[in-house]
Amino acid sequence: MGLALGLAMPPGRRRSGRCPLPDHVDRDPSFWISPDGRRWKCFGCQRSGDALDLVRAARSCDLPAALEHFRDWRGSSAIALARVPAGPAVFEWPEPDPNVYARLLELSPLSERGRDYLASRAIAARVVEMSRVGEIAADRGAFDLLRREFGEDRLDSAGLLGGEPGGPRRPLFRGPALLFPFQEDGVPVALQARSLGGADARWMGLRGQRKRAYRLLGEDRMRGVWICEGVTDALTAAGLGHDALGMLGADAGLDDATLALLRGRDVYVVGDNDDRGRSFARRLLRLLSTHGIAADEFRVPTPFKDLNDWSMCFRG
Repeated sequence: MGLALGLAMPPGRRRSGRCPLPDHVDRDPSFWISPDGRRWKCFGCQRSGDALDLVRAARSCDLPAALEHFRDWRGSSAIALARVPAGPAVFEWPEPDPNVYARLLELSPLSERGRDYLASRAIAARVVEMSRVGEIAADRGAFDLLRREFGEDRLDSAGLLGGEPGGPRRPLFRGPALLFPFQEDGVPVALQARSLGGADARWMGLRGQRKRAYRLLGEDRMRGVWICEGVTDALTAAGLGHDALGMLGADAGLDDATLALLRGRDVYVVGDNDDRGRSFARRLLRLLSTHGIAADEFRVPTPFKDLNDWSMCFRG
């Protein structure tokens, strides 16, 4: 149905990719298709449904118009297949591949350029070492080695490859870029990269993998936890002496294990100093409250953009 609508659906047998809906610019792949191919959900724009719902979302039309479109495509007898009984789709995220992620980190040591950049952002050197920051080189040699060691299909399943439908698969992390491992009990379970391209710098994430919290937590449960909007602010909070979580969205990564780490501790939510950051803080405070976790908001003072920007005025 999606291809018949002219949408860029996930290629081949993939069940996840970028949202194909024309009004959603999905820079971080958030779209999922159920194993039977009859349900879909976008975790970015929060829309979901069956084939008819996809028609309605893609064409901005009502149900009668969607039914007419479906009849023209498959005939009246196929409409029963388009509708799925109401209820949540059973969704299972692909398993992470810590061995692949750990090997990529081994092949991607942090360069002096990377260290200088982090120092320029007032990220403490001890935090850089503790968090095992790496760096993807521009020549993609690390990915060539990974292909030979693990095979392209395994790299694809691990979320490291992308590409256009029907085209070659290519590494999603383009160097030079800093590489941040998301660790749980010392094991890398996800990765995020940030290009070192000056004005063209951007963040890059794994394709089709569950978003997780970026944990920088010590053993001392008496220390407060600062929940920040993104990796850089979490590194900043850790450098200021706090335990920290970096969130890639207000509800991303708040699984039962993460919530258990927050219970009984002083929790502060730190959003960016803009409308989206304040919305992030409000949503996260409400969500924590529903799980019985009391938290306070820390607001970055004006005119600073975020926690990292504010901390840089204290550098040196």
